[in-house]
Amino acid sequence: MGYVVLAHYIRHHLQWTFKKSIGIGTMLYIIGYCVTALIWYNRIPTATTLQELELSWRFCTPNVILMSFGAFIVIQSIFSKYRKGNRIVNEISILSYGIYLMHIFVLEVVHSQFKDIFPTQWTIILVGTVTFVICCIITKIISFLPFSKYIIG
Repeated sequence: MGYVVLAHYIRHHLQWTFKKSIGIGTMLYIIGYCVTALIWYNRIPTATTLQELELSWRFCTPNVILMSFGAFIVIQSIFSKYRKGNRIVNEISILSYGIYLMHIFVLEVVHSQFKDIFPTQWTIILVGTVTFVICCIITKIISFLPFSKYIIG
């Protein structure tokens, strides 16, 4: 729920210039990423399970919040700058909340299909891309339903 409030705040109340949004957003993302990486690398010698390693990127940790805030600012500023002239960017922007809501469910299914087929670096790229495309398609189909704005935003 906190991320929904954060996205609303950024969209409706944050009135920064394009350069300021990109600069601050990128800086916050990099700081959050570095903190996450440091925590992860420090846990490697002592972690006994994968879940212990994943503690550094839990949704409610400050480093992930910094990364999310930075990413939201950058993406929002890019979409707002290029939305008027690009139909595809505009359509993805409209569907983005629905994509966000369903991506974790689709991600699990897609990952289970790709995890043993490709090397890790290709799996990460393919799972991310396929998940995004599937979520876009499903959200677009849902958008044709009556009252879909209450389901996908």
